[in-house]
Amino acid sequence: MILIALIGCNSTKEKIKNKDQNSRIKLINEQVSVEYATAFDIEYGDGYKLVTLKTPWQGSSSSLKYVLRHKENSLADSIKNLGKEIIIPIERLVCNSTSQIVFLEKLDLVDRLKGFPQTQYIYSPQIIEKVKSGSITDVGIEAKMNIEGILAIEPDVVMAFNTGNEDRQLNKLEELGVPVVINADYLETSALGRAEWIKFMSVFFDKEKEANFYFENTVFKYDSLASLVDDVNEVTVFSGSLYGGSWFMPAAKNYGALLIANAGGEYLWQNDNDTGWLNLDFEVVYEKAHSTDVWIGVGGFESLSQLKEADPRYADFKAFKNKRIYSYVNRVNEAGANDYFESGVFQADVVLADHIKMIHPELLPDYKLYYYKRLE
Repeated sequence: MILIALIGCNSTKEKIKNKDQNSRIKLINEQVSVEYATAFDIEYGDGYKLVTLKTPWQGSSSSLKYVLRHKENSLADSIKNLGKEIIIPIERLVCNSTSQIVFLEKLDLVDRLKGFPQTQYIYSPQIIEKVKSGSITDVGIEAKMNIEGILAIEPDVVMAFNTGNEDRQLNKLEELGVPVVINADYLETSALGRAEWIKFMSVFFDKEKEANFYFENTVFKYDSLASLVDDVNEVTVFSGSLYGGSWFMPAAKNYGALLIANAGGEYLWQNDNDTGWLNLDFEVVYEKAHSTDVWIGVGGFESLSQLKEADPRYADFKAFKNKRIYSYVNRVNEAGANDYFESGVFQADVVLADHIKMIHPELLPDYKLYYYKRLE
């Protein structure tokens, strides 16, 4: 995807860290440092890498540490005791989140992926072909992976996201001698923070140089795009929809709300300081948002008629009447897999471009929405 007329811009947005343009786009070295992500950190020692997962899962008050070393390197006990020992580079991987797939693709590591649960939810055509050919094995349901199937694969590591500190399947794999690495990219609250998890993935495969290249280019394009909205008038925006009788929408420090802010939108709930989700009554949302310009993020709805059928009250909003409602359903395959939750994690610049197009279409007149779709 080409984003034209952007190179050479410098952002003044508070949430974006500026660097000299040349340092943004050049290969730095074979080590990575963490700038935007808040849930992990990486340190380098003599013959090892120390990966610290500051927040392994939602609500965690303790960290996890992994000591990465090459097979030929021997480490002192004091270093080994820093954390769980992982032999790198990983040759055979099982993972359980589609958000990790795009990082494997960008780092040219697809051949290392040997197992994945519920492969029908994968969007990547490249990975789907490998599933069909049998080089990637379906290992059951994400919340209850097939232990026997994983053991048959003989993975070096199972990389998994975990929503709590007790997971019987992951604990069982550890007991059986399969190293488990927790990946918590979903906890990041900023688009660039999520994209930076390519660095987390890279250290397990000695792919730091490639991770630096892709991430630095992503930041530069994101920064350039964000600068387009520096002097525009903010357009009012709200988000979410009803689920189970309550309206869920991102809080002000949530990933979705920060994207709206960086795209020049005035988010109506921007004074809330939470990083999670708001749970509101319909009447509260309607009172504040019924005359709002733009409505972004209405779950899986694909048309205005579908939205109105779900709840006729939706049609009373100004954004509905003016057809300025958008949903992230533009890239969904026949099986229902949604690329927004896959490659959208890494392509922060593309997701921001979509938001600018939705909120300030005049700034990107020739740009076509990539992940989002305007409901008709």
